[in-house]
Amino acid sequence: MPGSGPSKEHRENPNRAVYLLGDINQGLVEKLTPRINELRLVCTDPITAYVDSQGGDVSAAENIRSLVHAPNPDGVKCRLITVVTGYAASAAADFLALGDYAIAYPHSSVIYHGTRQRSPAPLTVEGASSLASSLQQTNELFAMRLAKRAFDRFVLRILLLRPEFQRYADAATLASDSPDVVPLVEALARKLGPDKSGLLQAAVQRQKAIDALTQSVREHLARRQPQEMPQGNQLEIEIWQAILTYKATVHASDDWRLSGQGLVEVMHDFYLLHDFHFGEQTQALDRLGYIYGKIFLGASELHEHDAIPAADDGGRSDFLRQRAQPKIRPLWYFVVSLCRLLQSADYWFTPTEAYWLGLIDEVPGSDLPNQRQFVEGQAPGS
Repeated sequence: MPGSGPSKEHRENPNRAVYLLGDINQGLVEKLTPRINELRLVCTDPITAYVDSQGGDVSAAENIRSLVHAPNPDGVKCRLITVVTGYAASAAADFLALGDYAIAYPHSSVIYHGTRQRSPAPLTVEGASSLASSLQQTNELFAMRLAKRAFDRFVLRILLLRPEFQRYADAATLASDSPDVVPLVEALARKLGPDKSGLLQAAVQRQKAIDALTQSVREHLARRQPQEMPQGNQLEIEIWQAILTYKATVHASDDWRLSGQGLVEVMHDFYLLHDFHFGEQTQALDRLGYIYGKIFLGASELHEHDAIPAADDGGRSDFLRQRAQPKIRPLWYFVVSLCRLLQSADYWFTPTEAYWLGLIDEVPGSDLPNQRQFVEGQAPGS
């Protein structure tokens, strides 16, 4: 219950701690394994991991995290509290953000970049292609995992962006609509340094492109009668044709050719649109709608929802799927896009910036509200 005193679930504890200092590698795993096993088997209180590392082996970082979360003989797992005391870069940044509760000291830094892998031998064209594919798959895996963890924090951040969030929640939508995320993102951008505007704009541009492509496909398919709506492979062909027509219109005044970069552009848009509507990331929407759906309802929608009998779980779930999911979807995809971009270039964040992007939970001594304060019944910023 909120206000029940200090919460060990949200506070660092040096008496139950391990330290990720320097390079994260197999040697560090071997060094920390006895200590982690001792801590998790003595009791099930959270384990704190202090981080000051430029990164290292992503597999080693994952092994350490998995060790902390390994269940004891009774099947109970310890909670992981991560704390960056200096630097958390690359694999260390992922380790920090994936903590059950992540803390960044005010003077610390969080740095992201894409997966890097050394090649033990000179690369051939075939080898380079295989390596690129492997790195792309790894980046996608890490991006999706980070997005799932960051979104839970991100929802709490955008609730602080009033009145922009209230206008977003009040937007009337149907299952096929997506409200405009730009005002919310602009409010978020004001919390970050000016050098981060490019990161946010790149994520927003993806959403704008998706909205335009979705509308073009919808208009293309609207020419058909409902009973003539294509399915399967034929639907993909129709989507491809709609995108091709749309791109030709956009580039009507250009010397735009499929034989140039046009084909690559159309392929990129096809995959972008398919990913948004049918990709792996859509599997999270039902869970997110169930957890956060009511937060995204406007006042009138909330009244409608509460008028549905509490015993009618199906009716309430359908209502959230129709009214809340269209508002959650673009914000979820915005976070997914951000996390994918973090794997593509170097990004250096202050603790405050990491907080607003959902990468950490708390900056001690700051006036940034956090979950610990709510659980402990403190006023924000105390």
